[in-house]
Amino acid sequence: MVAHTYAGDGRVAAAPATSPVRILPASIPANVAWTASSNVVYALCQWGMLVAFARLGTPEGLGQFAFALAVSAPVMMFLQLQLRTVQVTDVQARFEFADYLALRAASSLAGLTIVVVTAAAMGSGLSGIVVAAIVTGVKMFDGLTDVLYGAWQKLERLEVPAALLMINGAVSLAALAFALWAGASVAGAVTGSLAGSLTALIAAVWLTRSRLGLTFTPTIGVLRRIREIAWVALPLGFVMALISLTSNIPRYFIQAWLGERELGIFAALTYVTAAGMTIVSAVGNSLTPAMARDFDRGDARAFARRFWWLASAAAGIGLSGFLTALFFARPLLQIAYGEEYARSSSVFVHAMAMGTVTYLAAAVGFAMSAARCFRVQAPMFVLVVATVFAASAAWIPSSGLHGALSALMAGAAVQLALGAALLGPAIRRAAGNR
Repeated sequence: MVAHTYAGDGRVAAAPATSPVRILPASIPANVAWTASSNVVYALCQWGMLVAFARLGTPEGLGQFAFALAVSAPVMMFLQLQLRTVQVTDVQARFEFADYLALRAASSLAGLTIVVVTAAAMGSGLSGIVVAAIVTGVKMFDGLTDVLYGAWQKLERLEVPAALLMINGAVSLAALAFALWAGASVAGAVTGSLAGSLTALIAAVWLTRSRLGLTFTPTIGVLRRIREIAWVALPLGFVMALISLTSNIPRYFIQAWLGERELGIFAALTYVTAAGMTIVSAVGNSLTPAMARDFDRGDARAFARRFWWLASAAAGIGLSGFLTALFFARPLLQIAYGEEYARSSSVFVHAMAMGTVTYLAAAVGFAMSAARCFRVQAPMFVLVVATVFAASAAWIPSSGLHGALSALMAGAAVQLALGAALLGPAIRRAAGNR
């Protein structure tokens, strides 16, 4: 049984069957504002970590941190299965909140084991393996919290996830910067960032239990249900792993051909594009529940209208960043990172151009997920990964960091073109079934 409550504009928020409370959904502008603000703050805090490494550490140390992220991200992206998207688009509430949480806990523990083994197999020393394990621990805590955030997002109340995300970022930045200032190693500094993730997780558990009344204990038949969820989510997990692999393939080539120092510089200069992506994701996450309902009832016109809002926001964010970098790259890098990084200002401009294409491709990706086009995304991203891999192998040895950015831009262009081609027929089918 699903409890429903109606907002003044006719929208419906579905509370899980285990929740005794009725919660009115917030307006879409309010959710966008909360999510965008929190993602901006969190992105700034994540960027602050890179600044802390640049100012208080060395490019080599930043490179080690970036390599740990590159090793752990594809594994954790795959095993976390993009459950929040599946959870939020589960309009009929087929599965319980506790089922999603149990699956995320099990898959995260498996991911930690795989990352440690992978880091060792890739020839990382003991310190590199430790850093990779700690980074994965951060992702484990964040992954569990993400399922709790999903319960709030499904009810279209994003102020709680937004506030906790900001707390997570601020505490993590403060702890990491203090550790570096105190002379800690890369492993010690990254351990400090665990504090923010753990704080957010504890707060999310308390608020979700007390405010939504959700139970965290799985009921009889949980193994069958999590197998069903995993089967539904597996294509998305595979897709997310491919997306992560796409962005990290150039880092593997940079590590092998150019070394940790160049990898550290690359990570610092390209992070601003990741920050822009968090804003695009904020808008996408806010629109996903409504787009999923539009698709479920076959309202192609409403679905398309929301998608164009998202695509316009993505284009605006990308072009704003590119123009800013075009005119102010060197002074901005000088202020943020120092002269050693400012000498690569042309790389920064190239990165922002790449970001614009990436944001548009991500907008199409959100629309495909809202339309539950999960399985078709897997072969699409296989082609994207193949494109980035081939381009990285061809261009990085000869063109360095510019070659890496060109490879990422080529992959984003393939994703954008294929995604748009696949999304259109899905919307027309939904309209035909109305």
